[in-house]
Amino acid sequence: MTKIKNNILEIDIIDGCNAKCVCCPRGLGLLGNSMTKMDYELYKKVIDKAYNIGINEIVLFSWSEPFLHPQLFDFCKYAKQYHMK
Repeated sequence: MTKIKNNILEIDIIDGCNAKCVCCPRGLGLLGNSMTKMDYELYKKVIDKAYNIGINEIVLFSWSEPFLHPQLFDFCKYAKQYHMK
């Protein structure tokens, strides 16, 4: 398996945001806003694979608001067990 060093993985754990920022494609209505939440088991699989290829930092948003996901702190704790930032 390929090892990657010093790379960051961005994951949107929710497909939505409650803000309407004019500088954001979601806020401008260019992206969907379904509020679909990532399943925790899927997230764990993604983190496991990311760790195995050398990812050392996880960002839990890109064009979304992660604080709307009710399991945000569980997601953070799971990545932290791999010492990911």
